[in-house]
Amino acid sequence: MSVPTIEKNDVDISKLFSYTSETLLPLPNGDTITIYQKLNGDAQTNRARVHALRESSKLRDNLNDINWKDRGAYIPSIRKFKKDEIVDLILSLQLRDISATAIGSTNIPEKPELDGDATLEEHEERQEYIDGYEKKFSKEVGKKVETELKKRGMRLNKIKKDLLIKSYESVVINQHATETYTVAYISMNTYFGTFTDEACTQGVTKTYKDFLDIPTVIRDVLLEGYSALEINSVELKKSLGAMRLQDSGQ
Repeated sequence: MSVPTIEKNDVDISKLFSYTSETLLPLPNGDTITIYQKLNGDAQTNRARVHALRESSKLRDNLNDINWKDRGAYIPSIRKFKKDEIVDLILSLQLRDISATAIGSTNIPEKPELDGDATLEEHEERQEYIDGYEKKFSKEVGKKVETELKKRGMRLNKIKKDLLIKSYESVVINQHATETYTVAYISMNTYFGTFTDEACTQGVTKTYKDFLDIPTVIRDVLLEGYSALEINSVELKKSLGAMRLQDSGQ
């Protein structure tokens, strides 16, 4: 469970200003090649988003079609399950979203910076509060998750089995669509942002289809590399915002 923190001492600015990177990529024949990656601009990112939406929508339509030949591979039958087992299954499938909502809605106040006249004891108390921040945050999130699980469990237990099965299918369909969107979005962004030259002008493949045909073990390295660039960009924005708050005394 990730916990937000805005301590200046924890921020490594040198790692955050990283909008390009290079990686030594192993090839199947034993050779290596240096590839370069650059964070995409809005145009490429939007194209990746549109592509991902189309892919997730296509899969969702197929999964909603009970006659689709591959539906069973995505949505295992639970007809033989007992009602309480179905309830537990649905709750376990929803746990990730419940946790994410709980994290986003939890706000534990930060201790402000002390002025120059603060005593040693005041500094000790502030540091003790900071050291316990993660535990407090996690505990509060845990309470919210537990409360939400109980509420949903009570509602689901009042529903008939046939409707529970439909609810289960809906949750599974949404998860598959979400995963498809994420994979398609990252894949196309990686295709746009990966190059064979340091100037970042020669794409790693001529077409997106060619990119998808790259051996999985190699493509995974590229996906991981580009994802790291995006994470650095997000962390940079969060960290700079946090430091501005501290510098303003808020």
